[in-house]
Amino acid sequence: MPSNTWGENGNPFLPPESYNGNVEYKLKLINPSETRLEHLTTQMNFRMREGKGSCTYFLGVSDDGECKGIPRKEMDDSLNSLRQMATKIHATVEVLRETTVSLPNIEPERTIVEILVRAVS
Repeated sequence: MPSNTWGENGNPFLPPESYNGNVEYKLKLINPSETRLEHLTTQMNFRMREGKGSCTYFLGVSDDGECKGIPRKEMDDSLNSLRQMATKIHATVEVLRETTVSLPNIEPERTIVEILVRAVS
């Protein structure tokens, strides 16, 4: 799992996402089309294989590691999409950590979440 540091604005900042490994960053996953959902599920399956049955997702994080966060409604929708993906590959989703990020002059409050996806035994 990547370790985070703290940027100038006091928000967490992760290292850039790696092509390999069992960690995936997604800014948001809102109402993907069926084709997009299949692509995302294939990507999740790849991350699971890389992690030998588990992977970690960070929602609200861009590929370069910037923790931008997303509003609560978008986070709830993104978590629902992530659960749909996990169900397709017989995996569970567990939110490990939720963090509020502060961005100057931006409302509403934004959050990032760290999620563990694990294959069902």
